[in-house]
Amino acid sequence: MTLRKLFLLHLFSTLIVYGTVSAQDAGPAEIQQRFERMHFSSFSIGMVKGSTGDYGKGWQAEIGYGKRLNKLITLGASLTYQSLGNTYNGYDYYVSESDEPSAFPPGSTTDGEPYDESIEVGIDGGTFSSFSFSGIIRMNLTPYSDNSKIVVFGFIKPSVGIGFLSAMTKEARLVVDFEYVNTTYVDRESTSSFVAGVSVGPGMEFIPSKNLSVTAHVCFNSQFGDKIVLDKSAFRPSTATITNVDFPVTSGALVSLSFTLGLQYNF
Repeated sequence: MTLRKLFLLHLFSTLIVYGTVSAQDAGPAEIQQRFERMHFSSFSIGMVKGSTGDYGKGWQAEIGYGKRLNKLITLGASLTYQSLGNTYNGYDYYVSESDEPSAFPPGSTTDGEPYDESIEVGIDGGTFSSFSFSGIIRMNLTPYSDNSKIVVFGFIKPSVGIGFLSAMTKEARLVVDFEYVNTTYVDRESTSSFVAGVSVGPGMEFIPSKNLSVTAHVCFNSQFGDKIVLDKSAFRPSTATITNVDFPVTSGALVSLSFTLGLQYNF
């Protein structure tokens, strides 16, 4: 199990244990206290950093609704849009048409070995975006009241939605003995896929007035889908031709870290 998975499991377990113990200490009457403003609508926006494959930076925006069930637990739902760019820039990787040497970038030396044919591959496009609907379970680490000014909480958001991988163009340049020969262009149409995922993390709510809150979230996100992960390291064959170098698209989990700031209207 990875360090990240252990951290997330520990965080979620801590929230559940804390909530149970706090509820026992406070008693049913206190925990189930009704509030002046039990409901809220929210909007947040922020930055996303991909940590899977070749994804880079992006952004996300979210609108949501929630209801405070008691001092410790809030339930809600949200609709999220996320966009992630990739790290491709120019000719990113090289493949070889024969086994010796296996691959080399133009301009390098083969140390006296026979020169080889190499293919330098550049890719444009491949932005990932998604619309997802999430349920939200929020556990307050500091109990909420009508007079609260700061609330610290943890949350978990299971989600379902649809993901899109934008169209891509592959430019493969054949180089023989460091001399350019020709270029082949191949297009990949945009695709869509059903995605399911989960997001967990800590957050803070600042309450300057009874009707308005400012929120901050740090969120670890995982989305699972078919052909949504860009990872060129999975496509470095020892043998290839200029016409059959694959696009670096695989299936699996797209993992990212996001930081968002938001406004919350309490009513």
